[in-house]
Amino acid sequence: MSKYKSVKTVIDGIKFDSKAEGEFYLYLRRKEDKGEIALIGVHPKVRLQDKFSLAGKTYPAITYAPDFHVEFVDGRELYFDVKGMSTPVALLKYKMYMHLQYTRPEFARVPLLWVKLERGLWMDYFSGKPINLDGECDGHERGTH
Repeated sequence: MSKYKSVKTVIDGIKFDSKAEGEFYLYLRRKEDKGEIALIGVHPKVRLQDKFSLAGKTYPAITYAPDFHVEFVDGRELYFDVKGMSTPVALLKYKMYMHLQYTRPEFARVPLLWVKLERGLWMDYFSGKPINLDGECDGHERGTH
């Protein structure tokens, strides 16, 4: 059990940080089995900021590892991050990614959506509205939190 009371889970030999993350993986696998998803990537690394040097000091790159990278059969891609609760660091990295979506084309083509499991439904973390397979909220654009 982690400090956030999440229970680590292993499914298909893949370690997940929480039971909810494992359940979302199974949700995605069902969509993959139905032919709606072409590929599910687990824990991909995304570079938000390159390493740099300033005044003789080198600062490391800032990376973000969403829980899933999903490629749909029609070529669309989405990142999903399953959250029970957010941390200040996670929220900062989310904001950095959102900013890069508007300033760098390679980020604009792969939206990021935080999701949570609530009452048996996968919901947008910020709006609390159900998501559809496209990763967008039904009737709601993603928040700018």
